[in-house]
Amino acid sequence: MSDFNDWTWADFCIKAYAYNRMEKNDWYKVREVAYASLIGGGVVSSKKMSKEKFMPLGDKVKEEVNKDQVNAFMKAQMEYLKNKKNGTK
Repeated sequence: MSDFNDWTWADFCIKAYAYNRMEKNDWYKVREVAYASLIGGGVVSSKKMSKEKFMPLGDKVKEEVNKDQVNAFMKAQMEYLKNKKNGTK
């Protein structure tokens, strides 16, 4: 590995991305071993708990919009359309 001070920003970004990817792969291995020991020990049935439920690693983030946000968007859209119809900004 070369001297850190000689790295360009692109080099740093590539190395940081690779490091984070390797760390995440290590956590997948840890999760696999921990889940296997939990299921193998008879503590929990595999039908009741998935690996993702046991130890989520942040792969799938479900973002939801609440009703207040929808109402605010609809109000802003109606106001925009009304202003557009009247010719004002």
